Amino acid sequence: MKADQRPVVLLAYANDRVDPSRHLRNLSEEMRRIREALPRAEVAGHCEVLHEPNATADSIFEVFQNAQYRNRVAIFH
Repeated sequence: MKADQRPVVLLAYANDRVDPSRHLRNLSEEMRRIREALPRAEVAGHCEVLHEPNATADSIFEVFQNAQYRNRVAIFH
């Protein structure tokens, strides 16, 4: 499969650092484990993995609207 046709796995993370009651204390561990699980699939050419740490609604919409990724996002986490 050509690189520009591979499905995209979009991993977006955001955490509230202002309000302690809304802070997700295990988010960094979740991100680390997911990042460890996907490289083999990417290297094998099965997908392209995009990471959006500290994501905002705008940054996520930008990925979906970007011509490079349009209609290729298969998994959004």
